[in-house]
Amino acid sequence: MAGTSILPEIETLGSLSTHFLQLELPTYSRATLDGALAGGPNSRPAEILGHELCHWFDIAGTVWGQDYLDVVFAAFDAATSARDISAFPACLDLFDLDRSILFPEYYKIVSTLAQPRAGPGHWEMGLSTGVRIRPDGRGDEESPILFVRFSDDGTHVARQPVTVGSLLELRALFAELTTFQALLIARPEEEQQVSRALFARKLRATFYDPKLTTYTVAAHLLNNATHDPDIVLTMQVGTLLSHIALNLTAAHFQGLRNALRLGLPPERAESFRAKRDYGWAYANLCYFMPELANTSDANQAPEELLQLAGLPSMATIAADAAQAMGCNRVKSLQSADLRRMRRNLQDAGMHILAKGRRSGGTFGPEAWRSLPTPQILVADQLEPFTVGNPPLSASDIEFLYDCDERVRQQTRQALRAGRGMDFGSTDFVY
Repeated sequence: MAGTSILPEIETLGSLSTHFLQLELPTYSRATLDGALAGGPNSRPAEILGHELCHWFDIAGTVWGQDYLDVVFAAFDAATSARDISAFPACLDLFDLDRSILFPEYYKIVSTLAQPRAGPGHWEMGLSTGVRIRPDGRGDEESPILFVRFSDDGTHVARQPVTVGSLLELRALFAELTTFQALLIARPEEEQQVSRALFARKLRATFYDPKLTTYTVAAHLLNNATHDPDIVLTMQVGTLLSHIALNLTAAHFQGLRNALRLGLPPERAESFRAKRDYGWAYANLCYFMPELANTSDANQAPEELLQLAGLPSMATIAADAAQAMGCNRVKSLQSADLRRMRRNLQDAGMHILAKGRRSGGTFGPEAWRSLPTPQILVADQLEPFTVGNPPLSASDIEFLYDCDERVRQQTRQALRAGRGMDFGSTDFVY
């Protein structure tokens, strides 16, 4: 990610700043990107663009994302309006929220002996829970973590927390796949067959790379519940379930049932519920899936799943999400510029949510031009451009970048003064 790195990248080919909301493709020229979008032989630049745009759509167009932007803009407002320690609380709120998207490196373990799985078969999996460590060094029983432990033929591979970030990365990986598929049809049939085979090989390598479990843990979790051998179908279903989870409101969490197949103690499940833990919500949806084994109508399956999980219908969840996203989010901001930008992002999010109701919040290249999209920088242009309708101008991005720099300075001072730390935003899981 550019600026403050919150979400990781498989390759350093693209990034989206979650704070000042600019997308960068630092290794691609505009001509290379345009060629990929036109169906050229190298679709990778468009796939990377699809990955990062998915992050943008999820930040702007979900309940979780709009709540996140509230914290970002509160920190920006505090850092630009205050000249003393009164800005510290808002800056530390953002610091802690950023770290909760993927969790610090401490919580993820990759065995030094683990190797990518090259052949057929699957990793073995196990679920466990832990708790976050408070600033005083004690475990916080009210802040639980759901972990997935991977092993290969009895050898430990990795331990990966199920986080908001892991849901976002599953969706972004699927966006790469849908972008690839959408552009592939412009090529000759023989080339399509070869490209599909190469893409499938790369996808499997990604799924069984111990270092990349941040991207794949959500899909592995679903596969562990359903035992479906089709990786693409698993990604597709997981992408939908992630979209549902990211749009659950506080009221939805109160009604969400704890799937017995997860094997969580009731008191731990209640802690997840109280925290509105999106990873736990997604896991519940996954582990209610086996009860749909006899469902013959694929279109009705999501509705039956929601009923099993104690949630309302898809239409009701979407309506509740729209209501939650449409609440007054700018009244406390002192800066008129920040109020305007925040309102624009809110309107953009409402539009994205409405457009994504039938697609589970996923959009292929054919839809990008009709959607709110961010400013994009490429390697050979100084000025940004956009593939859709930008809610923020280039000058808005410059203003937010300056706000972000002030937040970074204030956060570092707050960490030094209040927590005895001096590392800034450098310890996120990669």
